[in-house]
Amino acid sequence: MSLSASPWDVPDLVGSALRESLRIGYLDSTRSETGRLLATLAASRTGTIADLGTGCGVGAAWLRTGAPAGTRVVTVERDPGLARSAARLFAGTGVEVLAGDWSTMDWAEHDVTTLSLVTVDMETARDQRDRLVDLLAPGAFLVLEDPRPWQDLGTPRDGVALQAWLHDQRLLCCEVSVAPDAGLLLCTRI
Repeated sequence: MSLSASPWDVPDLVGSALRESLRIGYLDSTRSETGRLLATLAASRTGTIADLGTGCGVGAAWLRTGAPAGTRVVTVERDPGLARSAARLFAGTGVEVLAGDWSTMDWAEHDVTTLSLVTVDMETARDQRDRLVDLLAPGAFLVLEDPRPWQDLGTPRDGVALQAWLHDQRLLCCEVSVAPDAGLLLCTRI
């Protein structure tokens, strides 16, 4: 699948996920600026990549759009209703929807030993750093999404969480601003 040239256009699968998000009033979807970065990173990945916290599937749609055909794309959602909706959306697209909590899931039951790219929101990842790092293959990317710029994180706990990621010796991380009001943390497993 190709990415649209215009920043206002989105690939068909992403558009379908965005329409579903609007239909049910789910407003915490991956922004297009972040999505384009996810698709770009996914283009270089082999093996299995994952979106942890499917929601309506916008992030997973961006991953599938960028990933090579042979790259396995998995998305995990703990809300059963959202998981069912995402399974309908992704039927026949090559995106596998797993219902459950990624942090306690037995990944081996789903034939996953390591992941080469993971995207998850910062709040979800906050207390799961060790579990996430254990899922990453050497050289894998981890994208921690947050809709706010890092300098506006708001609470000392947020700043502590950010510093913990930046100083984790198993990772090399950098802050990336994807828009004036949105940032993310991009890490690689070393």
